[in-house]
Amino acid sequence: MPGPGYSRPRGYNRSLPAPNELRRTRCMANNDTLIALVTGANTGIGFHLTQQLARTGVRVLLGSRDTARGSHAAGQLSADGLDVDHLTVDVTDDRTIGGAVEHVAATYGRLDILINNAAIVGDGLPASKVSRASLLQTFDTNAAGIVAVTNAFLPLPRKSGSPRVLNVPSELGSTRLVNDPDWAHSSVAAAAYQASKSGLDMLTVLYAKELAHEKISVLPAIPPRVRPASWPLRWPPGPPPASSSIGRARWSIGDRFTA
Repeated sequence: MPGPGYSRPRGYNRSLPAPNELRRTRCMANNDTLIALVTGANTGIGFHLTQQLARTGVRVLLGSRDTARGSHAAGQLSADGLDVDHLTVDVTDDRTIGGAVEHVAATYGRLDILINNAAIVGDGLPASKVSRASLLQTFDTNAAGIVAVTNAFLPLPRKSGSPRVLNVPSELGSTRLVNDPDWAHSSVAAAAYQASKSGLDMLTVLYAKELAHEKISVLPAIPPRVRPASWPLRWPPGPPPASSSIGRARWSIGDRFTA
């Protein structure tokens, strides 16, 4: 959930076309419409990115763990003429992940873009006060959940002519920024969330290295600097590093931007 100040970990050596360029990238398949899945997309950043991708001609599966809320969100976008369908997927539930994979395989036969957006903030407590339960719950969604979804879906990007896996990081997971006394948010101490996002950075690098020979691009999808509605702490002065309320925002995907 970072903005322009995010420092990508070493290992991100490739760039990815912005969503407005994706529609010009044709898959080597019978159907040239790109198929994307965005997890945790019924609100906030995921909803915004789903909307942006759909506006470029991408067919987007709006993933959410709550079927009713996800269907409502997808219906809102469909009512605007966008090519969006709902897909129930809870990143902490292997059964729903498996069902989602089966649905996408049977319906489309491939997946061109997987965006691992689903995440939770946790309790917002510092390291000396955070509980084992909070750490496990947050890591289960923000790190283990990404691994579970990515590994389960990998056979489908392998069938794409232009496969991409995008993980949503956070400036609050950057050890460089958190250790910078001049950074506006260096005083934030939400151990479970920040540690899980640091772990996600490493997972992104490891996936990128492992899948490079298969020409599957694995990159960070960097959202804008806006305020999260559910964050349990007060922000210090300065623009916040993340949000579930978007408005007019800019996304960086790899080294490119889209309005």
